[in-house]
This record gives sequence, structure tokens and C-alpha cells, in this order.
Amino acid sequence: MTIRDLKKYTESLWDWGFLDGCFKRNFEALVKTGLWTVLVMWGKPNEPESYLLMDGRPGRPEIKSCDRTEIQFIVSTWFEIVDGR
Repeated sequence: MTIRDLKKYTESLWDWGFLDGCFKRNFEALVKTGLWTVLVMWGKPNEPESYLLMDGRPGRPEIKSCDRTEIQFIVSTWFEIVDGR
């Protein structure tokens, strides 16, 4: 997908903040199946600042700081793992 007008695109995005807290149990249940990975990011458009990765590994997931390079690494690594199965 190519975004031709970033300003129009970002202005049309919903602010999903009003749903904070609604999905926690559902996300955790999906992750526990071992079939889903959930990546939640915070930051400005195209400028991720932090993320939470829930991938079913033991332990409690933590919010970590990041940049675009870190998110690209996480996503590309996920695809390498999934494609390698």
C-alpha cells in the first residue's frame, strides 16, 4: 500500500485510545494459543517510540523503547521464523 498524501491519511485515522484496556484479555488469550503474535506500538506517525510484543514466550511482556529500525527488525525476524516453519 502506498500512501500518497500522508497528512490526509493520518487525519483520517481513528484514535483508538478510547478502547484502551478493552482488548487485554483477548490479546492474551490469542497469544496463549501459540498461533498469534501481538505487536502494539506507541509514537507519532512513522516515529515509533515504544512497543509491547506478546509472542507467547514465558514471562511477562514489557513495554520497551524503540525506533523504526528496531520495529523493522522485529517484524522481519517474525516473518523469517514463520516462513521457516
